[in-house]
Amino acid sequence: MKKLEGMSRALAVIMLLGAVGSHGQVARPGALPEPPALPWKEINASLQLPGALTQLDDKGVKFTLFVPKGWSAPANGDVPLTAHFHGAHWFTIQEHTARGMKGPLLNFDLGLGSEAYRVPFEDEKRFGRILRAVEKELGKRGSNDVRISTVDVSSFSAGYGAVRQLIQMPEYFALIRRVVLLDSIYARYKTGPRGRVVREPDPEHIEPWVPFARAAIKGQKTFLITYSEVPTPSYASSAESTTALLNVLGVPVQPVNAGSTPASSDPDWPLRRRADLGRLHAWGYAGADQKAHLVHARHLSDFWQSLDRVQQ
Repeated sequence: MKKLEGMSRALAVIMLLGAVGSHGQVARPGALPEPPALPWKEINASLQLPGALTQLDDKGVKFTLFVPKGWSAPANGDVPLTAHFHGAHWFTIQEHTARGMKGPLLNFDLGLGSEAYRVPFEDEKRFGRILRAVEKELGKRGSNDVRISTVDVSSFSAGYGAVRQLIQMPEYFALIRRVVLLDSIYARYKTGPRGRVVREPDPEHIEPWVPFARAAIKGQKTFLITYSEVPTPSYASSAESTTALLNVLGVPVQPVNAGSTPASSDPDWPLRRRADLGRLHAWGYAGADQKAHLVHARHLSDFWQSLDRVQQ
């Protein structure tokens, strides 16, 4: 999976809202989030970051804690945390600042390939240790009783390797409130008789997402997946993997007519399809080249704002 991962450093679906099916009672959000348009955005590494940076380490896994200027812990000590996997910390901070995020942010930039993110979090206690280290650092800023109450998680490209590990662990599943995967869900292909490769996502790589997706359908979590049309010949692409997950869940995909929304009117990477059920959202954009992959990361703030506008 390293080839693609190495690249990186209003449609109302009435029939889906409030439906009751095999998933159980579906939440009725007040409004569907609106997918953003994806024009190409230039980035600037020299912009000043409005807050304090702390470099931390858990047994060789390095990560960055950003605390916005003027932040202080709530009186009850409960602190919502945001964590992002795969991307330079300065860019992630810029995007979350543009989004309007007021709380602390963790950023993990662990290298290329999903294994760089998966393997460290096969240690089931690692994320817990990281959260305790963050609580200790935040406690130095005015409260000794800081505790991480919820975590919002996003990833780009290879970063899904960490997210997929975390949501399989009951402690972290309970703590994680929202997940955003930015062109960041892949799977190996199935192996058929005599070791022959079958060009279908291996269920072993799709099933870990199912419980979180079902919780989102019920309104207990929020789960946004964005995907491109970038082909990945040796493993299942983000489009193939998303389609496989939606098929398991029984969630239909709706085509988006060109020019019907701002996102579908973009000349380069228009929105082409979407699936929305409860608080599960999967938005498919056109584009089959490197920039079509990278543009998802460059709209990190816009994707989060789409969710923030309808529910915090």
